[in-house]
Amino acid sequence: MNTNKTNKKPKALVTGFSSGIGLAYSKYLALNNWKLELVAENPEKSEIAFNGFKNAESNYHLADLSKPEGVDEIIKKVRDPDLIIANAGVTMFGGVGNIDKEDRKDLFYLLCHGVIDLIEAYVPNMVKVGGGRIVIISSIGAITPMPTSSIYASAKSAIYSYGQSLSQALSSTTVSVTV
Repeated sequence: MNTNKTNKKPKALVTGFSSGIGLAYSKYLALNNWKLELVAENPEKSEIAFNGFKNAESNYHLADLSKPEGVDEIIKKVRDPDLIIANAGVTMFGGVGNIDKEDRKDLFYLLCHGVIDLIEAYVPNMVKVGGGRIVIISSIGAITPMPTSSIYASAKSAIYSYGQSLSQALSSTTVSVTV
């Protein structure tokens, strides 16, 4: 997919690139000649992952996306992606009343509010330039009760709903959204 209207390589922003789904997307995009702007929090895992597929036009950034400052930092560093893979995430197990308030807040921001902040920063330009794609990684937890991961499930449910709503809101544009 090349939504970039010039001869430049298309640019992808991938959060949570150092393992799992984010790593798989990153490897695939690298093999298909995309310029990559990759984001993860763990320095060691990021370096190992990046060295496994890096190319001359790819960069990785270390940021804590569970905090608004981390998301703001990425928005300032990465300009005008053609593709956003919003994948960063973890879960936190614990029964009701057993997870610290700050940990709950950070987890929900990482999985939901931060994803919204990131996407909302880039969508207007995608619409303006006439194209782009957004992939939001949700979870089966969005539609299935998870008694020991209720914060994770509720955040994934919220981001699933946001993505579905965003997809409909952008249906008359050339920006596509997949959740």
